[in-house]
Amino acid sequence: TLNFAQTAKNTPALTSPALAAALFANAASISLFVPILMAMAPEFLAAIRSELAVAFSVLVLLGLFGLRSASESAPESPVAQQRMFRIWHALSLVAIIASILYLSAALNHWLGATWAIALAMFAASAELHAALIGMAQLVQSGTLSLADSHWGLLGLLTVSALVKTGIAWFYGGRDFALRFGSAMAVMLLSTAAAAVFVP
Repeated sequence: TLNFAQTAKNTPALTSPALAAALFANAASISLFVPILMAMAPEFLAAIRSELAVAFSVLVLLGLFGLRSASESAPESPVAQQRMFRIWHALSLVAIIASILYLSAALNHWLGATWAIALAMFAASAELHAALIGMAQLVQSGTLSLADSHWGLLGLLTVSALVKTGIAWFYGGRDFALRFGSAMAVMLLSTAAAAVFVP
């Protein structure tokens, strides 16, 4: 979200493509929930499959809509010239995930399930997948029931969306943040509806 927000601010003609790219990136992030949960907590994945499908679909559709409104003559973004993957980022992610797993287990043991769930929500503000892994561990241990896991997922997505919207505002400006935040709100409302109405 940060790179796309900076692109929108530095090159206003690229605001719509940058927004679409940010939404596609978030959809891709949600799609990674599937292999993670297939390996760690298949029952959790089965319980939230409808919400994941809705969240992914909404973000893709909104991203496609954003691309349609993009200018055909938009200049090339300087971000396209940058190397996006850094080994330091991968190592940091591993360290974050390991830390959250250990802290979640420790908090659950010492202070109870409420603190472990709170840690997962807090972790979503920094790394959504690490938070998901922490929540999957809570589901696997029976600390978080499958019935409540729907709302746990929605909580993770909400915290992540709020933080990313703040980043979009700070680095991309008001217009980009309002459009991004509106798209994320539509995704969250659709996901909540799926949790309530889809068995």
